[in-house]
Amino acid sequence: MPKRQATNQNNATAAAAAKKSKKGTGKQETDDLPMEEWRVVLTGDFVVKAKALLEQELKNKGVAVTGSVSGKTTHLILGKSGVNEYGKKTGVGSSKYNQAVEKGLAILSETEVWAVLSGTVSAQDLSEKKQAAKIKASKNSSLADKILSCVQDCGSGGKISLAKLKKELGDRFEMNMENTRSKNSLKKALDNLLQEGKIQKEGASYKTPELVHMEDVAAATIEWNEEDETAVNEQKLVKYCPESGRWRGLYMISTKKPSGRASCKACGQPIEKGGDEQQMQVSDDSLFRMCVWPEDVHEGVSRDYIESGYPGYNVISRSKFFIHSGCQQEAERKFEAQFHKDWKKVRPHELEARRG
Repeated sequence: MPKRQATNQNNATAAAAAKKSKKGTGKQETDDLPMEEWRVVLTGDFVVKAKALLEQELKNKGVAVTGSVSGKTTHLILGKSGVNEYGKKTGVGSSKYNQAVEKGLAILSETEVWAVLSGTVSAQDLSEKKQAAKIKASKNSSLADKILSCVQDCGSGGKISLAKLKKELGDRFEMNMENTRSKNSLKKALDNLLQEGKIQKEGASYKTPELVHMEDVAAATIEWNEEDETAVNEQKLVKYCPESGRWRGLYMISTKKPSGRASCKACGQPIEKGGDEQQMQVSDDSLFRMCVWPEDVHEGVSRDYIESGYPGYNVISRSKFFIHSGCQQEAERKFEAQFHKDWKKVRPHELEARRG
């Protein structure tokens, strides 16, 4: 083999080995990092304290907090599963969670992070506890160890469904989980692990118990106070009252032949009976929805209106009107522009009312 070709092959082999080594030890490396070298992403609903306060506590410890998982991310901090204001999953099953699992990042629960922040346990001790509890299973291992290995690896601080657990057992250990005998063995093993406290059931999924508990964390660190209430409210204002607002588009209610008694709100012309175009009834609720939070419950909300009392906007409601079928794009442009004008005027009053 020519010398140059051999050198290139050796370099390629070394690069591949380095890449494999890095991939194989990624999680161990991030687990062992001192806290000031953490670069974290948060996902899920945080219930111990407001997410904003947790982020601030982390920053006070020198931790870099970012909004998305990247090649520099070392940890994912996992809250309870939920849905954000855009209808996307947060917590387990979210894109951030899936990326963290794929990259082999260290995943910590909200409780574990507060335990480290409060000094109840050091980051290194927590890492050592996790490594000590880690089960490494092979084809010759017991079914219980195989289950624990799958729950630990795929749950990664979160949960694993029964369907996914069966798939992992089949893929990793070449087990046929479709026959009756295997299903019965799996059920028995899961029941035993639950009784022994080695796994926990949450809904229809399984997870490993947390290594630290909230009652172990210093009470002063997690005591809820007025500052927390303010932080939670400000967090909601950022979430529900963004400066730009959120135009949600017009919703089509119905399309039918013109009755001859309506005018088009887009072009201002009558929708003539017997004409070539259809009569569309649409709804515009963007401004109304900007002024209604998920926890708002009163008669007006259920009837699609709120009595705001804001100057020029005493009542804000979901509006319905007619347009020509050919005026859809014009209607979208017109009412989106109007929405942004209205929100610019309404938002200061909404912020004041919510803070008051």
